[in-house]
This record gives sequence, structure tokens and C-alpha cells, in this order.
Amino acid sequence: MSRNPRFWTANQDSPGITAWRGYAFEQICLLHAQCIKKAIGVSAVSTEMSSWHSRKVSPGAQVDLVIDRRDGIINLCESKYSVGTYAITADYEKKLRNKLSVFAAETQTKKAVHLTMVTTYGVEKNKYSGLVSAEVTLDDLFADTST
Repeated sequence: MSRNPRFWTANQDSPGITAWRGYAFEQICLLHAQCIKKAIGVSAVSTEMSSWHSRKVSPGAQVDLVIDRRDGIINLCESKYSVGTYAITADYEKKLRNKLSVFAAETQTKKAVHLTMVTTYGVEKNKYSGLVSAEVTLDDLFADTST
């Protein structure tokens, strides 16, 4: 680790720090899964939660958090750290569609599969954001869970 007192300021846009931020945000999301359930309005629904990655196809897919709900719906939660609202691009929309289709095919689920984006400040509304069924923000992750 650098002893440079300006390390974080000088390296805030470096690929390593950017990757670290994304990984750290994913971990926060996993630790606050109950808050995600509350934010999407299913805190009272019985669920099983886990991460998931494909094992049968190439290129495969990976899902940060799967919320398998007893009410016949599965939320595939994709965690994305961003310094502002997160904009889904054409390329990223293709990746998201691939995740949804690979998950449905490999698990052979009969449940409805919904995409949930967990971001720092929300998803920017654009021509690619219609794929998103639910949004959760950083504020939701730190909301009071006692109610």
C-alpha cells in the first residue's frame, strides 16, 4: 500500500480503483440483501437468495444476487457502482439480455424472471433502460430495516 497521502486523489480514476469500487459495492449489496427485498416490496415474501453463474454455456453469465421468491418470481439483481446515475448502453443491454436468457435456460425455471438494478444513484432513463423491472439505490441499502 502506498504511503502517499494523496494516493486516493491521484488514483481515483485508475482501473484498479474502479474495479475495487465495483467489487466493494457488490459486497455491500450482498450484506444488505434484506434492504433490497424491502426496496422492491417483497420483504414479507419467503425467498432464497444466492449468487449464480452459468456452468453449461460459453460465453456464460454471472448474476450478483438471485432472489428466488415463493410467489413465482425471480429477481436477478445486477449491482453497478457509478458516481452518478448509471446509463445502460447498447452493449450492456445485450449482456443483461444474455444473463436473463442463460439463467432461464440453464435453471429451466418456470417462474417469471425480472431484472433488478442495484446502483448508487439509480438508472438513467434511456432507450435501453426498459429492460429493468425494479431499481434499488444506495439510500435503499442503508434504509431503516426495522419497519
